[in-house]
Amino acid sequence: MKPLVLFDFDGTIANTFDALVEILNKHRNKYGYQKITPVLIKQLRDKSLDEIINIAKIPKWKIFFIYIKYYKILHN
Repeated sequence: MKPLVLFDFDGTIANTFDALVEILNKHRNKYGYQKITPVLIKQLRDKSLDEIINIAKIPKWKIFFIYIKYYKILHN
């Protein structure tokens, strides 16, 4: 059997959004971006990734490090 890669962008297989917000807020001081609040989430809902990064004031060069931290925590 060939390997299968599955992408779940809308949360139908695993809803990790709440975990992502919790992890982002826990580490926001270390990475230098604002707290993700319900109001901010509503503002960002229909935005592109670039718009979200700019509005949330996440330094672009830190995205990779934030992703690695999120990935490690989520998989533990």
